[in-house]
Amino acid sequence: MRKERILALQDALHFIERIGTDSALRRLLRAGADRLDLEGLVALGRERGLDFTPEELVEAHARDTAMRWWHCAGEGRDQRLAGDEPDAAGAGSTATRS
Repeated sequence: MRKERILALQDALHFIERIGTDSALRRLLRAGADRLDLEGLVALGRERGLDFTPEELVEAHARDTAMRWWHCAGEGRDQRLAGDEPDAAGAGSTATRS
C-alpha cells in the first residue's frame, strides 16, 4: 500500500474518531443528515485538516467496524476463558472455590 494511501486512511479514521468525540461535529452532522453524502463528509474532513477521498472514507469505516467487532468478540472470548460465562439467569458466575 502506498504511503499516501496509508496516510489518507489514517486521516479518514481520525475523522471517524472525531465524530465520536466532537459534539459540535456531531451536531453539524445531525443538522445536515438528510442532505449529506460522502462528498460532504470529505469536505467536512478537509475543513478539519484531514485529506481523504470518499472511497478511503468507506474503507476506513469498514476497517473501523471490523476492529470494533474483533474487539468486542475478543472481550467475550476473554470472559469465557476466565470462566465468567453468564449463567442461565443472565447473571455472572457466582461460583466460589473452597
